[in-house]
Amino acid sequence: MTPKISVIIPTYNSDMYLGEAIQSVLAQTYNLSRVEIIVIDDCSTDKTQELVKKFGNKIINLRLEKNSGVLLATLAGLQKAKADIIAFLDADDIWMPEKLEEIMRVFNDNPHAGLVSHDYVYIDENGISIRMKDCSQEPFKRLLAENSIDELDAFMRRAVFSSLGLWLGSAYCIRLRALEIEKFTNWVYAQNKPELIYQDRTIACFMALNRQYKFRYINKVLFKYRIHSNNYSGSGINEERTLQIAQKSLRMHQICQKLLLQYDTQSPDVRITALKLAHIEFIFALYQGDFIVASKKFLHCATENFWDTKTFFKELLRFIGVLVLGLKRFVKLRFLINKFFIKIKPRVSSFDYI
Repeated sequence: MTPKISVIIPTYNSDMYLGEAIQSVLAQTYNLSRVEIIVIDDCSTDKTQELVKKFGNKIINLRLEKNSGVLLATLAGLQKAKADIIAFLDADDIWMPEKLEEIMRVFNDNPHAGLVSHDYVYIDENGISIRMKDCSQEPFKRLLAENSIDELDAFMRRAVFSSLGLWLGSAYCIRLRALEIEKFTNWVYAQNKPELIYQDRTIACFMALNRQYKFRYINKVLFKYRIHSNNYSGSGINEERTLQIAQKSLRMHQICQKLLLQYDTQSPDVRITALKLAHIEFIFALYQGDFIVASKKFLHCATENFWDTKTFFKELLRFIGVLVLGLKRFVKLRFLINKFFIKIKPRVSSFDYI
């Protein structure tokens, strides 16, 4: 029987959480006989293979010959998938039991739905709920309350290019035919250092370029996003890890801007995306010790009225902190400060992780 849904789980050295992620798929209320689960092991060096093999024929075990990064691992899963509906799950996250049933209802009711996403909650490394709120999603939540489907579609597309708060990760699902997999594959292999490219926003950008299909959102919490010491949001006090995240964020914003120009050169989001890129360029140059470039990018963002007052002072403190303390001590101090403020006022934005 041809599956209706292909679940793609790329993983690299996540044996601590992978089993729980797979179990959350096997616990779905949707008919599992119509679901295939594809685990793509990006040449892990831990006990990932030992764990995966315990699930037997319940999953498809695809191990890459060399460590290639999450984008190429995800692409390998897409090429293996037999279903038209693709659901993505990070190896350290957990789906709610009704996740697939909810997203399939939307895809079935909307033949031209190309991408569907939904709300989420935070958990810690032990699976315990964390009281955190992503303040970058507030404009998105306001639009949801107005219940305008066409405006929501347009906003979600803009959010993909300009990082306005739409969550992808383990939330988004796509209709594979809308991605145009051959075109997407050729683009991926043409990129320099694809291991530095995040898979979810790249796929979503390609989906946004296809105007024949719509973006839809389910205003329900359908997955748990785990924060721990080894992932993007739990970057912690490691200087090397912080630089790596800044570099990948820079590359991702460069790609978003390039693809947006293909989508709509007249869009006001072109300016927003360019300024967000300048913001990341400031952070990356600062972290690399290139204070001349960092100063120019800081002044550009400040004089273009891109930052509100809070963001301006936050980035000014970042600049002073790195200048005075050096990156290593700054990262450690920032981690401790963020940890304290999250406890008393749990609000974060994407730039808190860089």
